[in-house]
Amino acid sequence: MTRSRTAQLDREILAHSECFKYMQMKEDWIDALIEGSQRVCPKCNNGGLKNGACNKMTCDKCNILWCYVCGQDKDHADKKDLNGNFDQHFIDWENNSKRCPKMLKFLAANDQRWDKDDEEANRDFFYKICLYKSIRGFFKKYTQEQFKALCEVAPMAKHHGYDLQEAMTMDLEVVKR
Repeated sequence: MTRSRTAQLDREILAHSECFKYMQMKEDWIDALIEGSQRVCPKCNNGGLKNGACNKMTCDKCNILWCYVCGQDKDHADKKDLNGNFDQHFIDWENNSKRCPKMLKFLAANDQRWDKDDEEANRDFFYKICLYKSIRGFFKKYTQEQFKALCEVAPMAKHHGYDLQEAMTMDLEVVKR
C-alpha cells in the first residue's frame, strides 16, 4: 500500500470515528426536534398534530380522549369530580394548575403572548413552546460547545432553522395564572 493511500485511509477512519463519536448526540438532537414538534397520545404514543381549536383530542389510533395541553388522558386528567366527564378538566383552569383551557385563545385573557382571535397563531406559538422545551432538554444533556462540534461533523444539525438563543431564554410557561 502506498503512503498516500495509507494517509487517505487514516483520514477516512478519523472522519468515520468522529461521526461515530457524535452519533448519539445527533440522534438525541433529531429526537428533540421530532418530540418537540408534535404531541403524542398518552396511551399508544401515536403522534399527532392539533388541527382544530379545541384542546380535547381523540386519538385516531386508539380512540382515547386526552388533553393536548398537558398530555393527560381522560382517566388521569384532573377533574372536579374524579368520575366526571372529561370536559370538567377544562373548568376553572384559571385557578387550578392541574387543569387546562379548552381553547388556547382563552389564555389571552391573562397573557398577551396569546391571541384572543387567531387560533392558528396560538397553535403555532404552542408548538414553538413545546419545541423550545425539547431543545432545552437537549441542552441539559449537552453543552453548547458539544453541539458546535456536532455541527462541524454533521452539518445537518446546524441547519435546523431555530433561534437557539430564543429557545434558551424565552418564557416557556404555557398557562400563566
